[in-house]
Amino acid sequence: MRNLIMLITTLALGGLLLAACGGAPSGQPAPGGTPAGQPAAEPTGDAQPQPTAQPGAADGTLVGTSWLLSEINGAPPVGDQTPTLEFVEPGRVGGTGGCNRYFGGYRQDGTTVSFGQMGSTMMACPQEGVMEQERAFLDLLSRVTSFSLADDTLTLTADDGATLVFIRA
Repeated sequence: MRNLIMLITTLALGGLLLAACGGAPSGQPAPGGTPAGQPAAEPTGDAQPQPTAQPGAADGTLVGTSWLLSEINGAPPVGDQTPTLEFVEPGRVGGTGGCNRYFGGYRQDGTTVSFGQMGSTMMACPQEGVMEQERAFLDLLSRVTSFSLADDTLTLTADDGATLVFIRA
């Protein structure tokens, strides 16, 4: 019975990982491309490249931004792998907790943000303190209620004042 549960869990996680790695559906543009079967736009002779803002910089949205943890409640992260946070698309985040990959959902409204239940891989973390930090990181992430964005620094704050501070990746 235990082996059956392990098999079902492994297959479910594998399916989620495969779905997360899938490409754009047929007929959808690839990043920077045009939909299949449609010609690319012809450039005009006087077109000049326009400067573009980094994602999330001008409009306050977090979509398309990637971050590296610099502080968890005022302390620097431990271990060789710095925890990350990536706002992959509207409502979807992922990253690494320092050892394992995680993924899940989020909601943003102005400067309020909340994260749903996260799924993650379940590898053992050999470095001392990394597993504990990862648990604390994911726990704090689940309690976040607001954020502030200043230059290349993202601060996530929980109701109790606990913070996660990130720098732009």
